[in-house]
Amino acid sequence: MPPRREFTTTKAGSAGIKTLCALEKSIFRPRDRFSRRRLRYLLSSSNTILRFCWAGKSCIGYGISLLSRLRNGILKGRIYSIGILPAYQAQGAGSVLLQAMEHDLTRVSVRFITLETKKGSQGATDFFYRHGYRVVEELPKYYARLAGVRMRKDVARYKGSPARK
Repeated sequence: MPPRREFTTTKAGSAGIKTLCALEKSIFRPRDRFSRRRLRYLLSSSNTILRFCWAGKSCIGYGISLLSRLRNGILKGRIYSIGILPAYQAQGAGSVLLQAMEHDLTRVSVRFITLETKKGSQGATDFFYRHGYRVVEELPKYYARLAGVRMRKDVARYKGSPARK
């Protein structure tokens, strides 16, 4: 059995746009990719958190999460995009990255985290189920002609954040 790889994550800012675009191109099919312009726009927002995933000195994935405040004042987190290079999938890198993203979001006291994925994309759906997400909504034609599902995970507050009533 090959040795288990160690994966780490780091937060990154807009300076990581070149690495982010290269990963996007290597991970996703052309019709599923974000444009460089879209990525630059996302990274310019104060509500966006970008995190890179590493295997040693190689950047092998990324995650983008978003923060938003609902009308009732509750903070919501969203896993906007997450991707790991195919050669590193199903080895634990995605779990390490997702957990770091969730930690980023819970540190600012989000009450829940949502994400969208293609309906029938069993690998992705199963991955998120294993991490405590559940399907809360069917999204017809969410991905052009393809249906999607919205998933949600309720999260506990980070110990260092002030309690809210």
